[in-house]
Amino acid sequence: MGSFEIFIANHQLTAYLILLGGMFIDSDIFYLSAALLAHSKQLNWFIVAGIAFGGMILSDICFYFLGRYSRETRFGTWFTRKFKKYHEWLDVNFIGRYTVFAFFGKFVAYVNRIGPFLAGWHKLPYRKFLKIHFATGLLWLSILTTIGVILGSFIDLVGIGWVLHRIWAFVIILFLTFIIGSRIMGKVLTKKFEAKENINTDNQKPL
Repeated sequence: MGSFEIFIANHQLTAYLILLGGMFIDSDIFYLSAALLAHSKQLNWFIVAGIAFGGMILSDICFYFLGRYSRETRFGTWFTRKFKKYHEWLDVNFIGRYTVFAFFGKFVAYVNRIGPFLAGWHKLPYRKFLKIHFATGLLWLSILTTIGVILGSFIDLVGIGWVLHRIWAFVIILFLTFIIGSRIMGKVLTKKFEAKENINTDNQKPL
């Protein structure tokens, strides 16, 4: 048993607390790492999944209320003035399609925090917000758990020794996959945003 495995075995509570904190930082990386440990029976699957889901919902709620109550501050006044031309578009297109945005946003590194913040900022009804994030959170958890099981099975197949000898390459590939995937999804969302903005601008031009 390596030093890392010994640490996990002796500090289970610390590992779960790190996972909980990670849900506020980068939920994908932290949960997938914990899922691999659960697959190797170093952590409890039910506790890992429960903490990940609860932590994600808690972080979403925190960012929601941060956005809701920031609107009346000096920052809120500056932000409203700075991005005034986008508020109407966001009310119609962002809030109107928030379920889709919330789901895909969970897989994008920065959007998964901006989404709840903007939902609070635009005063999306709290009950509706919770329903959307419970549903999309369960979908996210199912997808990441499946990925974790597949990766864990791959490690079982090739052997942990093979992975440890190539651990840096493995971590880099995993990191790049999430970062590149996040950038691609972010660009897609940005292009849709710009396209809608151009359409609205054209419609407002006098004939």
